[in-house]
Amino acid sequence: MATRTHDGRISLRARAINLDGKTVLDVHEWATDPVTLGTSVAAVLLRQGARDLLA
Repeated sequence: MATRTHDGRISLRARAINLDGKTVLDVHEWATDPVTLGTSVAAVLLRQGARDLLA
């Protein structure tokens, strides 16, 4: 879910969940550039192990 704050920043929450629902990875970040924000959120999820959940 993405929202824009009053100061122009974008807030993005993302979640990766394995098929049985036992592992949940969450990230919430802010940035002014949407590409930077999306890239950052994806990188955090990958560092948390999202690649293994999606494999």
